[in-house]
Amino acid sequence: MAFSLKLLPVALACALGSAVAHADDAAEAPQQRNATSLEGIQVDANAIDAYRTDNASAGALGNRALLDTPFSIDVVTDELIKNRQANNINDVFKGDASTSPFSNGYAGENSAFSVRGLQIDELNGYRINGMSMPAWATDFPVEHFQQIELLKGLSGFMYGFSQPGGMLNFVTKKPTEQPMATVRVGYTSRSTLTEEADLGGRFGTNKQFGYRIDAVNEQGGTYVDSGYIRRRSVSLGLDWRIADNLTWHFDSLYQDRHIRGAMYGIIPCQDFGVCLPHGPSFVDIPPALKGSQRVSSSDTGYGTSMRMAMTGVTWNIAPDWTFSADVAASLQGRSNRDSAIFLLDNDGLYQEHQYLGYTDYSYRSVQAMLNGRFQTGWLKHDIVVGATWQKNVQRYGDNIFDEADLGFGNLNNPSNFPQSPIPLIRHVRTASTETQGAVFASDTLSFNEQWQALLGLRAIDYTQSGYNYFSDGARNALYKRNPVTPTVALMYKPANWVTIYTSFVKSLEEGTSVPAGQGYANEGQTFAPMTSKQYEFGAKFAQDTWSLSAAAFRIERGLAYAVVRDNQRFLTQDGQVRFDGFELSGQTKLGSQWTLLGSALWLDATNERADPSIEGKRAYGAPRFSASAYVEYAVPTMQGWVLTAGGRYVGSRALESNNSNIAPAYHTFDVGTRYTTRIGAYPVTFRLNLDNLTNEKYWLVGWESIMNQGAPRVLRASVEVALK
Repeated sequence: MAFSLKLLPVALACALGSAVAHADDAAEAPQQRNATSLEGIQVDANAIDAYRTDNASAGALGNRALLDTPFSIDVVTDELIKNRQANNINDVFKGDASTSPFSNGYAGENSAFSVRGLQIDELNGYRINGMSMPAWATDFPVEHFQQIELLKGLSGFMYGFSQPGGMLNFVTKKPTEQPMATVRVGYTSRSTLTEEADLGGRFGTNKQFGYRIDAVNEQGGTYVDSGYIRRRSVSLGLDWRIADNLTWHFDSLYQDRHIRGAMYGIIPCQDFGVCLPHGPSFVDIPPALKGSQRVSSSDTGYGTSMRMAMTGVTWNIAPDWTFSADVAASLQGRSNRDSAIFLLDNDGLYQEHQYLGYTDYSYRSVQAMLNGRFQTGWLKHDIVVGATWQKNVQRYGDNIFDEADLGFGNLNNPSNFPQSPIPLIRHVRTASTETQGAVFASDTLSFNEQWQALLGLRAIDYTQSGYNYFSDGARNALYKRNPVTPTVALMYKPANWVTIYTSFVKSLEEGTSVPAGQGYANEGQTFAPMTSKQYEFGAKFAQDTWSLSAAAFRIERGLAYAVVRDNQRFLTQDGQVRFDGFELSGQTKLGSQWTLLGSALWLDATNERADPSIEGKRAYGAPRFSASAYVEYAVPTMQGWVLTAGGRYVGSRALESNNSNIAPAYHTFDVGTRYTTRIGAYPVTFRLNLDNLTNEKYWLVGWESIMNQGAPRVLRASVEVALK
């Protein structure tokens, strides 16, 4: 805990120090933002401007000012993504202490994190431009987005059925007003090369047609011993300004990503019920492994593919009224050849068990929204009404549950077995479908300049079906429900740069489905949907050179956990888990050289009204405290040169619901630099980042019993050239 006490003041200084340092700047008139010229290149003296946005999508609430949204939303811009050279979602949000990574996209199945101690739903918790996108154990190509938005906590009214961990919305890059073309070449240790070309502009008699094309190739040896990646992705954005008030748009995304040398995870044998008859009754978490150490055999791994297309129109009917309609289709496939590493004793003995099979997940969705403002007497209304429909189909290959025991090894000297000869069969059958139709409406009532109230309702028609995909394909399960999910909020604005709010959200999510092949005696059982509730009280402050947000929250969610009865392991659903927490985040510009960002999270996550073996225990995967900080220093003696540093602390986390194992806390430090100059006629930016400077060894934990290695020290270098 010594480190947490050191890092806590840093995080608080970044968040709170801004308010103190700029207390005299609380005038309501905006301050003038400065920019300097570097031989004709515009260099923003306030890097914070490039890292902050004023608006974000809030689903059924439409596009809203962050300051006036009574929920916690974090937005990361493409400029910060580029400057930190983030290439996965864990790196994108490493500056938000409310997120805790639990999987690694190079050593494990994908990059993923929990929010406020809760995992994001990989089938219902990801959106592109507000439209549903499956993300089952896959990494999104973050280079193709101009900003990535994270709604923390429940999203039932805003988006419908989903787990309460939060909602990620990826906003694609848009056509640019002026012609632009940039190319980037990057290197990541050990030997991965990345190339990117990004082009945009407008054409036509009145510049009514716009385009944006971004292509990325990543290939080479990963930081994992014998690891390898091959990734190709392309995005296309088009628009047509049919009239001054009517615009058509089209967006598409393609990605193929293949990883070798990755694993499903490391699992103490008692957690999957696979201990050898002569083995111990309990296996502890081993000392953390180096992030670069290969554990599974070098030829194990997986491949994912992603296809998405959407189109729609935006019609500005009148100055205060806007109508939009969108339709989207997406397909994600996954080929599994990765291994689970079952720890069999406390000396490092393990059994490598390979899972094989092909799955795909598709979405079809349609949405229409009307947003308008009007006044009834002294009462002002900001309303959003709409309707949406979406269908998710899950299909499994004929050999989805094929498995192979590759052999035994030891963590201290991992074995390297040949791959199983079992072929992957891509002939798929429908396993389940999920359909949601909904109508929604919200009204933000303004009583005067200080007080507002938000009232919202979503009425959902939900159907979930299961099918005999191994036999005749007949439906064998049907669940229907018609819930109404409300949201209520009250906001007080003592000044136009301050909002104090309290809000309530209710949400439903799919019931727990007991997976096959994981040692459960009740595999295949599906439980009824669970209800979650969230209560939040917070405050937001936004000035030109600083911003601050704070929120206290309580989330109550149905509980699913593993329990042993009569010497058999069951996955069950009863009781609830309660998350009480307080989060703080801020960013500021100090003087002309310093930019600081920081955040902290305090969390008490407890199992309640459950089996005696877990009653009162910590929720698995949820740290009690975490903090992060990031700082930039613009060197005054050399224009265009910036030094950067960051730090992160994540507290201890329970591996299982019964708290049999506790993964230790860890901390990482990052350093970097970038230099923007001109070579001939072209602006050029050089970037160099060293993540996990001290090569800290640590565990990522999630999915109740699965461990992954954290990333080791990683060097990233790139050169970006603006050709237009």
